[in-house]
Formats: sequence, structure tokens, C-alpha cells
Amino acid sequence: VHCIEFEEGIFNEIYFEIDEVWNDNSIRYFYAYGGSSSSKTYSICQRIIVFMIEGKNNNTYVFKKVSAKIDETIFSTFEKIISDWGFSEYFIIQKHYIECKLTGSYTSFAGLDDADKVKGLEGYKKVFIDELDQIEFKDFKQIKKRLRGKKGQQYYFAFNPVSEMSYIKLDIFDKEILEEIPSKAGDLKQINKKKNTILLRTNYLYNIWIVGDGKGGGFIDEHVIADFEEDKI
Repeated sequence: VHCIEFEEGIFNEIYFEIDEVWNDNSIRYFYAYGGSSSSKTYSICQRIIVFMIEGKNNNTYVFKKVSAKIDETIFSTFEKIISDWGFSEYFIIQKHYIECKLTGSYTSFAGLDDADKVKGLEGYKKVFIDELDQIEFKDFKQIKKRLRGKKGQQYYFAFNPVSEMSYIKLDIFDKEILEEIPSKAGDLKQINKKKNTILLRTNYLYNIWIVGDGKGGGFIDEHVIADFEEDKI
């Protein structure tokens, strides 16, 4: 058993929204979407790192559109979190692969331009697709069929909406019957009629490292706030 205590304020509320469904076997899909700087991707990465620490066989596959973008984006996010938490000695970090020495659980990374990587996902419990809006619909449908064979398998998606004509809206969201449910980490949280899909829309106002936590914690970044306000105008 590995007991690790985290300081208060290191997680945004969206982390706890993710954590709430992480071990809920009834939830298969979790979509986090909305504006940039809302801590969507970062919080999912945090939860995956905690997942590796929690036990054996807690393996995750992380995908982006192309392999060439992984090192400078999502992989560096994992490296930074592990380093910031002072956990570097507990992890093996190799090319597109991170393993927790305490449990043997690991996270693999690949681009969807590498078709062979998508074929064998049976050994994984979680799949995370970052920037889903960059992924083609045919690739999305294909990867949805590949995660099978274990209890508690789930898909997590993060993206910034770019078009009302996106397949994400037309072929996924609009085809669901959705009910609004309470959330502390977004301006809209919904669950579908089948009760197996969560949609969470969020923005920078829910990121305590931009607007503070209201209790003197986090950080108020006035320059970033001003920039977003200009965009809004």
C-alpha cells in the first residue's frame, strides 16, 4: 500500500469531476470540452498519474492525432507533473512510455497515424484522446471498438470546440438524449439517457491557477484574464 498525501489546492475542481467517475463502471465515456486554459487535459493527466500509483495493471493509452506532436505536448505535461510533485524517482520515463516503479502500471503514448498502435488495447483500462477535434470520425469509431476485455474500461476525451459542424456535435452529442446535472467545474454538465456518458463544458473561469480559488489559494493571472476578456469582446 502506497500512502501519498497531496497538498490542498494542487487540483482544480475538474480533477474531482474526473475522479468521481474514474471508478464508476457504469460510465464508459467522459468528454471534457470548452475554452483553452480550463485545465481539461492537465487534470486528466494528473488523474492518470495517480491511477498508475494506485495499483497494478492500471494501464492507460494516450493518443493524439500524430506521433510527432506527442513529445512537445502531452508527454511533456506528464513529465512536468511528475517532476513538480517530486515523484521522478518513482517513475521510469522513456520514449512515449511512463511506468510507475511502485506498481508496474504504465501509460503508453501514440499518434493515430500509427494504425498498428490502435489494434491492441485489451491490456489497458483507460484510453485518453487529447484534442479530439483534430481526430477524424473514422479513427474515432475505430478506436471505440478496440478497448475491451477488462472491467472498468473507460474513454476520456478533451478538446476545444471549433465548429458547429464538427462530427463531435453532429454525430455524437446531438444523437444523445441529455440531462443536465450539477457541476462545480463547468457551466454545463450533462449525462445521457443510457447513463454511460458524461459531457462537461468548462472554461478558464474554473481554473484556480488563473482566477484563484476565492480563498487566497491558486493564482490570479491578471494578464491571462485580460486577454480572455479582450477575446470575449
